[in-house]
Amino acid sequence: MAWLPAQDALQVREQLRQLMGRFPFASCVPFAGNAGIAEAQRSGVLFRAAGYEAAPDELLQQLEQLLQLTGADTLRYADRKRGQRRTVRVRREGADMLVQGLLLAGDTSAEGWIKALLQQELPARAYGRQLLAGGAKAPVAIVRQASRSAVVSGWQRPPSRRNWRPVRGPPKNGSRRCRGPCAAAPTAAPACPN
Repeated sequence: MAWLPAQDALQVREQLRQLMGRFPFASCVPFAGNAGIAEAQRSGVLFRAAGYEAAPDELLQQLEQLLQLTGADTLRYADRKRGQRRTVRVRREGADMLVQGLLLAGDTSAEGWIKALLQQELPARAYGRQLLAGGAKAPVAIVRQASRSAVVSGWQRPPSRRNWRPVRGPPKNGSRRCRGPCAAAPTAAPACPN
């Protein structure tokens, strides 16, 4: 999965489709992210494949080349014995960095959270080497920067803990309740994320 220059995306998708026959299951589709000026200059390509055994290194290197995951701005982890391989291309933007492309082979359970970093263009500097770690749960919460709306699990984050107070009477689901912006949430909603 990677952001590619718009002029290269169609050709790369065609080359990836030629590789689909080497896997029992494969799909290659475009994807989109946050709308903006950058969308006209780039296109997202998502290639998924599955096999009965680990893909050979030569094939994974070919995929990395096509998805432009070969530069000095690329983080790598490979464990041939366990059949694990992770490659993540990042772009520095000011003091932060953004994920621009990734290849996960073997344990792909990290796709959900790392894909969100790539597709939503969320800051990734705090993750460091953890970008290469496996696992379905993100090592730290994925939260948009303060310049964007601060959202955690779909609820608006209160500005500080000073808005918290214990619930009067028997607490609902045994938790504390926030008087902040999420206090307007329905009573069946989960506890405030802060």
